[in-house]
Amino acid sequence: MKIMNIRIAFICILLVFSSQLRAEVISLVEPNELKILPSHVVSDLKNSGCKIPVAKSYRFGGALIGEFAAPKQIDLAVICVTHDASTVRMYWGGPKNCASELRSAGQFIQLADEHLIYNYMLTEYENPIVPSMDHLAIDDVMLGKGSTVSYCNNGKWEYFGGAD
Repeated sequence: MKIMNIRIAFICILLVFSSQLRAEVISLVEPNELKILPSHVVSDLKNSGCKIPVAKSYRFGGALIGEFAAPKQIDLAVICVTHDASTVRMYWGGPKNCASELRSAGQFIQLADEHLIYNYMLTEYENPIVPSMDHLAIDDVMLGKGSTVSYCNNGKWEYFGGAD
């Protein structure tokens, strides 16, 4: 009964969060408009013709700073939307890495840890087994549709179902 109540509470939170975000206006901005991006990243994104999706009140939704390949290694993830594709571009802050580009269906990215992945899995499995994680993952979200969580593990991306 307790697990069922946790599931119901989690689903209600996701529904409220999702409906609030769906009401947001998503716009594409130039890389230099996100002040958190280093100049070499801005140059790379501009040279590739990238625009970054952001929700009106969620100014950093298209870029994340975190430990995505190893603990204590600060990396950067940015959604790049061009005329023919949407990808998450990775800018690695050290020697540990995975592929530097991921296909993206998302409109924003957020940090994902083992607790978030566990909560997502609870909606599908009664006793989910989540891999041990020593750094963060990226949750690539398509508003109102769902998400995919990407985790860099020993040089290879692993994928988990996210919110639906």
